[in-house]
Amino acid sequence: MDDINDRFEEFIRALRPTQSQRDLAKDELNFIEKKFGSYETDDHHDFSFKKALRSGSYAKNAILRRHETGDFDADIGIYFDVEDSDSLSPHDLLDHVESVLRRAYKNRTERQPQFDRSCGSAVRIRFEISPKINIDAVPIVSLEHGSINNYGYIPRRDAEKRKTSVTEHVQFVTGRNRLHEKTPYNQILMLWKWWRNNSFEGNLRDHTSSFFIELLTAKAFDETYKTFTEDWLTNLLKMGTWIVRQRLREPIYFSDRRLPSPSSEILKEQVVVLDPVNPENNIASEWSIPDRDAFLVKVQNMCDILGDALNEVGADDVDSAVEILDGVFPNFSTWSVE
Repeated sequence: MDDINDRFEEFIRALRPTQSQRDLAKDELNFIEKKFGSYETDDHHDFSFKKALRSGSYAKNAILRRHETGDFDADIGIYFDVEDSDSLSPHDLLDHVESVLRRAYKNRTERQPQFDRSCGSAVRIRFEISPKINIDAVPIVSLEHGSINNYGYIPRRDAEKRKTSVTEHVQFVTGRNRLHEKTPYNQILMLWKWWRNNSFEGNLRDHTSSFFIELLTAKAFDETYKTFTEDWLTNLLKMGTWIVRQRLREPIYFSDRRLPSPSSEILKEQVVVLDPVNPENNIASEWSIPDRDAFLVKVQNMCDILGDALNEVGADDVDSAVEILDGVFPNFSTWSVE
């Protein structure tokens, strides 16, 4: 199965941003961190800049490039110390983050970005000139926690104070990479996210967020990786089969003694997939039973195609297997690193 494994690895490389995009993202994130660290905030006596951390799929090394538009997203968490968080408006930190970013980029003569706050909890910096990237700057109110590093909350537009930790969320992915080096979890996640991006429409696509896929596949990985082989097809099929059998009837929950247990009300919701850093945040809170069933049909279809491809590999017809896999991972048979 060496040839099909090589094809998987080539395809995963093709899903990533280009080297020029990665270099640009690194430079821009360093630039943003430096500006927040150097600008004074004397006019904001109730909060002050603390640190900036790379976050999201970029920091987890699980980022996908949008091949139709050529761009990708990189996230940075901007931590602030706040004197009185109860009096803080959800817009205060967003306004300040946007103000600092506009000031930072004002005198740049090349690659002037546009700014967008449509997502509600971040300021997006869009670079439309190639190589295209988007940077989401997310303000986070720093909180003390005895055993969780970089703990805090994201002030959301709906006034929710959503608990988070950039460090914990990144380690949630990177820590699993060490458990199976031949098919590391971050690359498995990239494949599942690509499948998600090309398999869903309408409300189900909105409900099936990348974070939902991350948490569900992490649980499937935890339950199956000890039986993994060195083959991509076999391991992906084992994870998909576990999800189909589990059917999301039991909560997807990552127990952590450092955090309180989820409430009984949360656990009674129709579909439960809990944020590992914030067990009161059910990523699937808007899911219905029909949503769950429709999702599982998609996963079963994925498993059927993976099984068909595995049979072709067993019959020494790798070319047919590669073509079959286009049905799960579009462009699997054609894309390679540019």
